[in-house]
Amino acid sequence: MKRRNFFGKLGASLGLLQKDGDVGIFISSSGFTSDSKTTARSSHVHVELIDLSRFIELWQEFYHKLSDEDKALLPLIPIYFYSPSG
Repeated sequence: MKRRNFFGKLGASLGLLQKDGDVGIFISSSGFTSDSKTTARSSHVHVELIDLSRFIELWQEFYHKLSDEDKALLPLIPIYFYSPSG
């Protein structure tokens, strides 16, 4: 799978964050290059880089707070496992 040049897009997108309190959120299912991580860390604005694992963690954590309409975008079904030890 070819990794896109996200580093350049990240740097260009940071210019859109102009007001105090603006936050840039970038989500990638394939992770981020070290250049992208460095750009985000050294940015003068707040930038969150969220990979697929973190996105799923956040979705699970806040799922109960979402509206039914939002839950329908990525529905979760709980799965239970038997634990003989209790």
